[in-house]
Amino acid sequence: MGKFLMAVSLALAVTLLCGVNATGLQNSGASDEIKSVVRGAVEDSGWMKASTKKEMQKLLSQYFTGKLLDDLTGEAWDFIQLDTDWHGKTTVEKILINSIDENAATVLAYIKEVDVANKTSTGMIGEFILVNSPNGWRINQMIIRE
Repeated sequence: MGKFLMAVSLALAVTLLCGVNATGLQNSGASDEIKSVVRGAVEDSGWMKASTKKEMQKLLSQYFTGKLLDDLTGEAWDFIQLDTDWHGKTTVEKILINSIDENAATVLAYIKEVDVANKTSTGMIGEFILVNSPNGWRINQMIIRE
């Protein structure tokens, strides 16, 4: 089982790094919007300046929907209520749309977080599932793995 997981992880990493489209189903307009939503969800830190929980939800709703939006709103609101010295800058280095149709898309993203205070960085892989909602493409599930 361990070798199988390693092989799957390696295949995902090669696919992500080489930019191979696993399904070949890419609509340019939708692809651009999906990539923009994922990039914004990772890189936009405007939510840290929200003055109310309602404002927090409005900011996050540009990228997220459903239960994930509700959960992130609560967690992010609790986080900014704390006195923190977080000095991270998070960027998306590469995005791969694995599959896409008119209703849903699955996306992998290589994410880099840099601690601007001590210049160390951490690489992560984000797995995102987006749905095509009345408000456009939104993330309704995600997993971030270091």
